[in-house]
Amino acid sequence: GGVSADLWLWDATDKVVIFDIDGTITKSDVRGLVANQLQEATSFLSNAFNSLSSEENAVSAALDTDYIHDGVVEAAAQIVNAGYRVLYLTARPITMADKTRQFLASLGRQQQGLAMPPGPLVTQPVPTMKALAAKHDQFKSGVLAHLAGILDPRGFAAGFGNTDTDVLAYAATGVPHTHIFVLDKSSRLRIHSSGQEMQSYTALLPHIVSLFPRLRPRA
Repeated sequence: GGVSADLWLWDATDKVVIFDIDGTITKSDVRGLVANQLQEATSFLSNAFNSLSSEENAVSAALDTDYIHDGVVEAAAQIVNAGYRVLYLTARPITMADKTRQFLASLGRQQQGLAMPPGPLVTQPVPTMKALAAKHDQFKSGVLAHLAGILDPRGFAAGFGNTDTDVLAYAATGVPHTHIFVLDKSSRLRIHSSGQEMQSYTALLPHIVSLFPRLRPRA
């Protein structure tokens, strides 16, 4: 047996963009969690009966396209292509970490060959029931405060979330209010500082060049 792990080597001066997952990449906090469990259950049945591969594929395709926000893959890809790092910070429990990584890696198959950029995933280090009962803003603020002690004080360039607790956590760590983006269930995106709204991540795409200026190539 063995253990696999990802090692992310960043420079202390790298610029980091934070993405929440449920409600921010997915359209719903609850549905995001349920959909991942549904994919796992369908995969289990397929392995058990060896006859449900087409149904499993249909479920996975439907979930990928139906319950993520339009344009999120393209937006994240453009931001990373401009030289920024992406950090996935979620209140999901650590027991869902592997499935969440698989979910992120699966996104974008239907979106012109694009994929969600790879990046470290930080979950709550507790099982499901404790994760649901935890104060999510305190967890996220704690993680970001720890990272702020490692990175440049201005290292957090932006944050995407869907709740007031996300906004509080990002703001407390120094994410500029002009670069805190809040999603709602209808995929509308709001800039926290100004209240300006856009129809979706897709409407954000033309503004990414100005909001996320291209960074100098790393040495």
